[in-house]
Amino acid sequence: MPANVAFRVAAGSADQDRLVHRVLGDAHVLLLADGAGGVSGGGQAADFVVAEASPAALTPQACVAELLRLDHVLDRDPQCGETTAVVLVISAGTIFGASVGDSGVWTCHPEASFDLTARQSVKPLLGSGRAQPVPFGPHFFNDRILLASDGLLKYVPQQRIRPLALLNPISRAVDELIAAARLPSGALHDDLAVALVDP
Repeated sequence: MPANVAFRVAAGSADQDRLVHRVLGDAHVLLLADGAGGVSGGGQAADFVVAEASPAALTPQACVAELLRLDHVLDRDPQCGETTAVVLVISAGTIFGASVGDSGVWTCHPEASFDLTARQSVKPLLGSGRAQPVPFGPHFFNDRILLASDGLLKYVPQQRIRPLALLNPISRAVDELIAAARLPSGALHDDLAVALVDP
């Protein structure tokens, strides 16, 4: 069971990133959604995902099934646009989940980082009715876990992310990651959501 979870959402101009943490018995579930820009309803789609996502069972396959269900619900709602989504579950010493889009989950170790979501489909997104969520794990939960939207992963080099993600306490690490994504003016390239979890 994770001893420590820290997360923050920093709004850029669009304010469409969402991140929630839920405790279900001995399991921890983190949900991240990054509403698609350029079309209307991205924020509403992200709101819906983090509010409604609830896998029927705590398995990678159940996480995929839940994201597929949400994709079809969103596709039928004219008020909602499209969004990335990650369901990350930490249970019984393992981590697993499913994702679609360009948000990601990494394990972070002093020697290296490993992208658990490297095989995910970037598009179509949730809300298209054609999303293809990809499962990841289960993997042993031995290292610090990073969950982040592309506001971090796209704009901060991986070699800079890893040492910042390993800072202590993890609340400081979250703050430093967000600071690293800021422009000299203090603005952000994009909305940013980031969470860190320690074993």
